[in-house]
Amino acid sequence: ETDPTFMPKSVLDFGSGPGTALWAARQIWPSVDLHMIVEPSDFMTKMSETMLYGFPNVTRVPYISSSDSKSKYDLVIASYVLSELEDDSIRRITVRSLWDHLQIGGVMIVVEPGTPIGFKVVKNARTLLLDSSVYSEVKPKILAPCTHSMQCPQPGWSWCHFSQRVQRIKLQLHAKKSSKATQDWENEKYSYLAISKGDVAQDPNHQNFENSNMSRLIRQPIKKSGHVYIDACTNQGMLARNIIGRSWGKDLYKDARKSSWGDLFDLTTFTEVEATKKLR
Repeated sequence: ETDPTFMPKSVLDFGSGPGTALWAARQIWPSVDLHMIVEPSDFMTKMSETMLYGFPNVTRVPYISSSDSKSKYDLVIASYVLSELEDDSIRRITVRSLWDHLQIGGVMIVVEPGTPIGFKVVKNARTLLLDSSVYSEVKPKILAPCTHSMQCPQPGWSWCHFSQRVQRIKLQLHAKKSSKATQDWENEKYSYLAISKGDVAQDPNHQNFENSNMSRLIRQPIKKSGHVYIDACTNQGMLARNIIGRSWGKDLYKDARKSSWGDLFDLTTFTEVEATKKLR
């Protein structure tokens, strides 16, 4: 949604496990034809050999060296792995190393469980990468979920996370029999960060969030009769609650009713309408 022209050809998957993140990457970007898998577990490595059978140019290593940053990749993924590292010091070293392996114009994606601990790991990685002492080549730019590259406005007692409905496999249903779980789906909560090394955009018509009024909905909109409460993180680096009523206009109200947690929402019209109503 940020730049449809981004077509990575190489990917580094840190803590790859059975290779599920690579499956997702290949589905979104069929252009990927070089895969570097970093996974210390022999069991997971053997499983990924089966899962990723037929994938072109796959290299598997147990560890990544912070001193060897000659190999650069268009896409670097760290999914559900940083929180498993021993402490914050090792996490900082790892994030720096992964960033060093990212090509200029490439994108790094960090995903963690949507819990206070998981969000803290993502937020710390975000803060580290935006620190000017970390980057020496080009300035990083947040692509998602934030629509700005300023300090995260989330207070210490709250955390930014989103939800994705996923299908449960038979093994999960069997394991959850004791809890009487019969649904073949569940809502997976996660926190994430997509950050580029410089600007990935090649299309002059791509959406530049920082020059727009786009905001990210950080909670499920509260839809009442005649109005909608929208909680958003704005491109000004602030948290804001907007109340959009039917009287603000048919199109804006309709968009608010159809919006969902995690969506991008253009508050430009709302701001203009709000200013007009205040002048009356």
